[in-house]
Amino acid sequence: MKTSTTLLLATSLALSLACGGSGSGPSLVLTPRADLMAKCDGGDMEACADLGGDLATGEFGPKNTSGAAKPLQLACDANIARSCTVLATINRTQSVPLPPTHTRQSLYQKGCDLGFPLSCTELGLEIASANGEPSVAVEAFTKGCNGDDAGGCLSLAALTLEGIVIPKDPTEGQRLMKRACDLDSGDACFRLSKLVHPSNPTEAATLKKKACELGFTDACS
Repeated sequence: MKTSTTLLLATSLALSLACGGSGSGPSLVLTPRADLMAKCDGGDMEACADLGGDLATGEFGPKNTSGAAKPLQLACDANIARSCTVLATINRTQSVPLPPTHTRQSLYQKGCDLGFPLSCTELGLEIASANGEPSVAVEAFTKGCNGDDAGGCLSLAALTLEGIVIPKDPTEGQRLMKRACDLDSGDACFRLSKLVHPSNPTEAATLKKKACELGFTDACS
């Protein structure tokens, strides 16, 4: 994955220089974050994407969601889909202001259009929360699920089981729930355990155990 490769190379370079691995005399040793900043300032949009992600999560230094916005916007404008998604998400979760050229929905839409499945799922949730067109939300969830995003499959499963927007179909709903569980959604595994319990208590127990191991605490009692 590009992110891990970039950071691994930066860390390796820093260690090499610190140990006197090349040249002679003092050398400037950049931390992974400083290295990303320098590359982003030099026009490397993948570095901007990685820098924005780092600032948003605090992986290599103090978390700074406000500072993450600019590199994420640059990367998103350069059609790096994951950056569009992260920028929209920190706006939703941390109230980080968006530039006037963007809305949260437009960012998720762009990420989805660029082929990032998580962005499609988030787009569906954004549309649903804003009481938007239900069929458009379902289309977004479908794209997310087809791209192996567990949340997209879980959302589709819930709608199908309840017959909301989509015709009610218990068999298809259970199939989608299983797919979400197979993609390691603890929530989906727990829900699936309840669905299969009447016919197969042993499988239900296995699914509930998996849900707990995936961090879905409701399944741990």
